Amino acid sequence: MLTDFDLMTLVVLLVILFVSVVVSYFFAWWWAPLISVVSFIMAGMLFGRLDIISVLISGFPHIFLLALSSSLIRIWVDGRSKKTNRMLLVTSVVFIALVGVIAHQLRFTTIDEAVLDKLDEQNLRFEIIARDNHVPYQRAFVEDEQLAESILNDLSGMELREEYYGYLDTQYSLITSGSEYIMIDFDFEQGLVYIHRDLYSIRSESDYIEAFENEDIEWEE
Repeated sequence: MLTDFDLMTLVVLLVILFVSVVVSYFFAWWWAPLISVVSFIMAGMLFGRLDIISVLISGFPHIFLLALSSSLIRIWVDGRSKKTNRMLLVTSVVFIALVGVIAHQLRFTTIDEAVLDKLDEQNLRFEIIARDNHVPYQRAFVEDEQLAESILNDLSGMELREEYYGYLDTQYSLITSGSEYIMIDFDFEQGLVYIHRDLYSIRSESDYIEAFENEDIEWEE
């Protein structure tokens, strides 16, 4: 989070921008870029779990944009009346709140929408790897169409919420062997799923691990 750009990143940037301008209003204008840069670095270290050097390097475009925009807005509001600034304050709070609500709602999806609906139904084959502390100890190649559909049906309907950080202790990996390479990691103990570069928590209640305990799966050591 923060080093990539999505709607939730936009919310964080808007909040930082808003706070830096409001707080600096009671001091000198140059407090605005200072507060925005420090706030971004702290947010990157907290949410992105990055060290300060990584935040500065990967987040430089955001840092530059925040420093510049907060300075310009802060200088601009100095010449406005108190009534205008109060209206801008209220409008900003409402706008950020609306964007925040939308961003929060977009975090929710299902495994079908995230990945299963994108699988090639005409070439439905995949590999399953069972892991212990990330180390593979069993694998199975699923080429039977009915077995593949049964496994995916057991996973279908899984409700997910996007998370921004977390440690995944993968138990099972599902890797497609069709036209598009897709890898899904499952950690059922913590209720986490990793799809592509995105981490999700499982929000629905069901014993999804049964998909990989199917008796028809032929495991190889």
